Amino acid sequence: MVAAFKPKRGQIIPSSTIPTHTDAKEMEAVRRSVSFLWSLLLALAANGLKWLGFVSLPAKLKDEYKDMWTSKLLDLPSATLSAAVSRWISWSSWADQHGCPKHAPATVHTMLYLNSFRERGPTAANGGCKQLRFLEVQVGVQFSTDSEDVRSCSKVASTHVEQQVSPMRVVWWLALEFLCGHANEFVSALALTWMIILMTVMRFVHVQRMTVLELRDMSVEFFCSKGKSKIQGSRRPFYTRMPRRGISGFDVGHKVYIFHQRKLQRGFNENFWLPDFGPPRACLGDCQVFLPTKMSQAKFVRLSAQLFTALSPSIPVSLSTGTESYEQTIKDNVGCTYKARRVLPTVVDIMGCSTKEAISVGGWRDSGDGASVREQRRLAMPTRYADQELETSSLLKQEMIISVRAACISCLPPSL
Repeated sequence: MVAAFKPKRGQIIPSSTIPTHTDAKEMEAVRRSVSFLWSLLLALAANGLKWLGFVSLPAKLKDEYKDMWTSKLLDLPSATLSAAVSRWISWSSWADQHGCPKHAPATVHTMLYLNSFRERGPTAANGGCKQLRFLEVQVGVQFSTDSEDVRSCSKVASTHVEQQVSPMRVVWWLALEFLCGHANEFVSALALTWMIILMTVMRFVHVQRMTVLELRDMSVEFFCSKGKSKIQGSRRPFYTRMPRRGISGFDVGHKVYIFHQRKLQRGFNENFWLPDFGPPRACLGDCQVFLPTKMSQAKFVRLSAQLFTALSPSIPVSLSTGTESYEQTIKDNVGCTYKARRVLPTVVDIMGCSTKEAISVGGWRDSGDGASVREQRRLAMPTRYADQELETSSLLKQEMIISVRAACISCLPPSL
């Protein structure tokens, strides 16, 4: 087993030590996508923007060009490449159906293709145009994405208003916090993962790339091998901290640290947080063993739905759902971790904190020198990511949690 790279506190991590793709399956998927796109570049022949330059090269330089082109794409995220492949397949199908030349589309063909997305939602055409642009720049398919006519077809309608989802209700946080100490270690592991998402304001994909560095007096420090921001074409690692204690005062951080240590004792790779449960495809109540591979997001969602369903009867409808049904609440909370990641930022907003404090609550600090505040704020949910000190971020999160705890206590009947 390859030893995991664990940085020392404050160490600057050179780009050469950062794995672009840490999962073998992900790397294989990337290679398949790159191979598909290279075959497409060749299939375009004279219709492509890159083919004429490539075919005119001597044999040796052709090999060098292919290696250079392939190496560049191998550094891209798997999701970006697979989306590009899917977009080409979608375009090919549409072109064949309508009798259009898929390798040499005219501007009007691209416009009509994007216009067909309108029924899928106000932003679908914009996303499709970005993927066509990728195919044009990287592969050489002449989709005329620089054309004003094409860009006009991909614009998001001005009447479209983005709406924030409501945050997860505090009663679900408390229930998950209680389950962190559950005797069933699989239930406890799922609950701990949700608590990390809630208290670090991180996506599941980033939580899965995290390893525990240190258990501190007031917080737990993590290292994530690959973040969202890109510096010089590479996704950079980052550090983050979460408060040790939750709303009820339970020491979640200690449980996180103990789970991490037990995982290492089992000989598992520490480059991911949550190991898979076995046997495969088992329900949460039938899980018997931790497997030495990381759990996929699809399985995490499936098992979390079972966990939330089991919790539902113990939580009053008026507290957990408002006017929604249990089924809808479970679907909303589990299908996307965004509701969980909205809790602390919402508390920050309610308390009237400054923008700087709001950024710090959800912020992480890039370990690379080139990570500017502007680059951090460019990311999704810009009020959550910034170049802030970890201790400040952790203390502010703890202050928000204490405020919620005080509010919960004030709402309890005097007899309790």
